[in-house]
Amino acid sequence: MKQYAEKSKQKVKDLDDNTEYQFIVTFKKPISENELKAYTGNLNKPMIYGRGIDNEGNRITTLALSVDEDAIKQVKENPKYTFKGFTQIDAVATGAENKKLLNDNAVFSVEAANNFEPLGLFWKLEEQE
Repeated sequence: MKQYAEKSKQKVKDLDDNTEYQFIVTFKKPISENELKAYTGNLNKPMIYGRGIDNEGNRITTLALSVDEDAIKQVKENPKYTFKGFTQIDAVATGAENKKLLNDNAVFSVEAANNFEPLGLFWKLEEQE
């Protein structure tokens, strides 16, 4: 999986700085709401994925279709699971914004849609632990 992330990283380095791309950033581990807000400031159409654990110990993938307070609150305070944090962001941003994420210590991978559909890797990353 690290090999795939490295290939994706190289593809992001080759993006045009001024063109907008659909992309997914996968974090190494779930991040907090405050950390999330630092990543979503310059993004268009963000969808935010998170991790929850239900009463039976099953992993739950959550989805917020925006980063407004109500959407985040619904995800974090759902009584059906214990919320662990945010795992991925699926959004639109310029190549330059994508490149800024490449050296971020909290980021596992950045996949930009440049002739392919980004998948998001958090579930697979968890499986390797």
